[in-house]
Amino acid sequence: MSHDSSYSSDEEEPEGTHYWQTLNKYDIQRLPWTQEIKDRISVFNESVDDFLDVFVPGPGPSKWPPKKSFKDGFKNGDTKGKEVEKYPNVMGGLTNLVQDFESDIRPVFTEGSRCRVPFPFEAWDEDRHYAMPDIIMSLPGNSDAKWARTWTGISTVFEVRPDGLEDPVDEDSATIRTKALPTYGLIQIAKSARNLLHTHRLLYAYVVGIYGDKARIYRFDHAACVVSKAIDLKKDPYPLYDFLWRFCHYEHGGRPASASPQAMTPLSAETAGSTRPSTRSMTEPVRVAEQRRTAEPGMFLGMDPTITPASEADCNKVDELLQTSVPPQKRLTKDERKSCRWVTVVTEYNPDGSAKTTKRYIMYRFRFVTPRVFSRATRVSDAYEAETWERRAIKDAWRQLARDREDVLYDQLRDELRYRDDLEKLVEEYKNFGLSRDNSTTSDDDTRSDGPPPSTAASDNESEDEPDDEGTPVRADEPVGVSYDTPLYGLPNVEAADDLGAREARKLFHRKRKNSEEGPTPGAVSPSEADLNSLTLGEADRPPVYDVYHRTISTWSFRKWRNGARFYERSHMRLVMKTVGRPLSSFKSTKEMVAAIRDALIGHMLAFKAGMIHSDLSEGNVMIHDGGMFTGFLLDLDCAFNWMEVLELAGWGPVDESSWAMYVNEYNQQPGVARNRRYAWAPTTESIPALVAVPDSEMPPARVVHQRASWSQRIKRVERTGTLSFISAQLLRTYVAHDVRHDLESAVWLLLSMVLRHTVPVEPRLQRELDRYALYSEHFEGNTEREMYKTKISTIFDEVYWEVKGNKPLNKLIHHLHILVLMVYAQYRDQFIGPRMALTYENVLTAFNRALASSDWPGNDAALPFVPPRDDNPNDSEPRGTKRPKEEDDSDDDDAADAEGSSPVHKKPLLG
Repeated sequence: MSHDSSYSSDEEEPEGTHYWQTLNKYDIQRLPWTQEIKDRISVFNESVDDFLDVFVPGPGPSKWPPKKSFKDGFKNGDTKGKEVEKYPNVMGGLTNLVQDFESDIRPVFTEGSRCRVPFPFEAWDEDRHYAMPDIIMSLPGNSDAKWARTWTGISTVFEVRPDGLEDPVDEDSATIRTKALPTYGLIQIAKSARNLLHTHRLLYAYVVGIYGDKARIYRFDHAACVVSKAIDLKKDPYPLYDFLWRFCHYEHGGRPASASPQAMTPLSAETAGSTRPSTRSMTEPVRVAEQRRTAEPGMFLGMDPTITPASEADCNKVDELLQTSVPPQKRLTKDERKSCRWVTVVTEYNPDGSAKTTKRYIMYRFRFVTPRVFSRATRVSDAYEAETWERRAIKDAWRQLARDREDVLYDQLRDELRYRDDLEKLVEEYKNFGLSRDNSTTSDDDTRSDGPPPSTAASDNESEDEPDDEGTPVRADEPVGVSYDTPLYGLPNVEAADDLGAREARKLFHRKRKNSEEGPTPGAVSPSEADLNSLTLGEADRPPVYDVYHRTISTWSFRKWRNGARFYERSHMRLVMKTVGRPLSSFKSTKEMVAAIRDALIGHMLAFKAGMIHSDLSEGNVMIHDGGMFTGFLLDLDCAFNWMEVLELAGWGPVDESSWAMYVNEYNQQPGVARNRRYAWAPTTESIPALVAVPDSEMPPARVVHQRASWSQRIKRVERTGTLSFISAQLLRTYVAHDVRHDLESAVWLLLSMVLRHTVPVEPRLQRELDRYALYSEHFEGNTEREMYKTKISTIFDEVYWEVKGNKPLNKLIHHLHILVLMVYAQYRDQFIGPRMALTYENVLTAFNRALASSDWPGNDAALPFVPPRDDNPNDSEPRGTKRPKEEDDSDDDDAADAEGSSPVHKKPLLG
């Protein structure tokens, strides 16, 4: 994206001093939200009609609207007036546009700038941000008088600016301006889009920006945003009418979520009675019954057709189940009842991507939300299965196509471990690292995970012809291993996994194959992942047309990224887990929290044995499990990679842990890999090798060379979306290979974070309580890689001057782990701490096991709530009023935007 430096603002400064007025372009560029949207918004450099056909799917109006819809609409506005003075005129024009809509889908509009609309999932909003959108639109047909109070009642937003100075689009160059005023306006639009996407679980969201008498339509998905050219509201508001028609006449599906998706013959434009010229959207309508339904109240474009609202009776049923569960759970809150949704999950599908078998679940409570717009947007919900009414956990996330499919990784993990007969022995060994026989897990410890796990192999007293789950006789001396229904220690048991985006791509692949000139080929064809991902390139200068947009298409709109769309677009994933957990921050005792992290590390070890390195051990990925054979478990393989695959591609053998250790050592010795990235002469990502062949090896065959090149091309485009707080300090500053030791360090940061946020820190000698908010900030403050690295190094080398009140085992554990991490980063041999050494499963788990074996844990020290005090500096949470950031008439300075350390997202090392 080019930077605009062509103009400065001459607008009169309003009276008084406002935070945003003090910000110039360079201040704006360093705000977290600015970094969030940087290079993620592109201009669709074609007509507005083309934008509607490509990015607003569905049939447009069948005829021209009545003249009264346009009469005097948008003609009374004064472009020189204050922003709030334009609201009545804009709302009047919008109301005129929709007045001929059927009453049951007609939306209403109201001003939103005078009341705060909080983020719908405030517990997960690190910015503690609320929004004050200018004009808000209700759900189609909504008659609730209180609809405007929460985001659940809002379908889209109109951000109004008094003139064109804040228009972020330079149409001459088809680029986005980077000055303070336009950037500030884009931030407000992005925040509204984020809230809409998360509140309604949308596949994509729309926001309209109005600048004087011009309007632009923004389409957001979780990969990027694309914006239209300007609509002239005074001369020709028809394109905005067309947009609102498509938006409100969304055909959500022909059957309820309780029904299985079925194939459906598409309607032609003639059948639909269209009198307008055929458009791409009308000639290629949605093709499955999931998506075909007469427009109805509350439905609008962008909604996920696999999800439908639950009824009051459904919510009452959930409340009954919550009250009778063991232990009883809280009843649904008013907001949770509004958010209850039925979801249909495809458990089996046909080769062409159509559904074969499905299951229904009711999602009733959020457990985790990633409150970002351009991200994996992970959401974990508690749910009940509709037939058995057993509890489940459902995870939705948007996978970057450069990453491996999480459902495939889970299959690989279980397949690798399925026939191992030493799992029980491994788990016992790792649970007893550092313990003597007299202090082993056979003690009468009250921590559930310290008891022996159920056997994962055939027992000695089975009959010789004991059948397995499929009825096949298995002899007593033949190890059964792990069945698909047997839980793995410290890992979730996945009941169903569906890559919805891959299914949509598969449908498109078979449709294109069937319609090709060659005609259909006999026999089923199973496309590869590369085949499916290549569809993101589109054709005829248009993005791909999916039946349902469970795959993003916004990255395609960036011409400089178009060839890389097969790596940068995102695919909607959904996993259903039998293993249900609580957030780590809800621990009932500090011993439970420590046991949960320890058990998650054992799960991490099992995954490593199966070839996976998790790569994102963080708060949201470690859960507490009630009533099972372990206290905690590790989930989320979004960032995982298969180290065995790396060895095979690089030609290293045998494929085992010792070869992996040698490979990592060789990789890290490559030029520039271990060099600190803060310096100007540090290498770039492109110059770092993705794979390192065996030294002095022969030239591999051409097929292997091609495989390596393809893998390297993909891995270099993988984006890291992990949380800076938990990433190893070494990975923040170098390109070294991501190895087990880095995840073990993440576990230390995770423990420290839990302790500082949810326990009482005191000064050791006087036992004086310390400010835990300030203490947490001291150890975890940093919005950039560089800032977080400095904070972590300071924590590692500084003395621990605090302790947890009345908790000797936990204090001893923290001290032990601090020494271990210090031994990693100490430059020289130290008489006290010993030689420099890496973190290993053995030394880290020894610290955890010895702490858990202690008998003097406190009995009633549940997690304290952690609500940081509001910062009077409204960096991210200041409501947008009529005053704008100060614009400077200076020359453009790309260095300000591209300064080292400006990105809040960690750029992962190429390997892992």
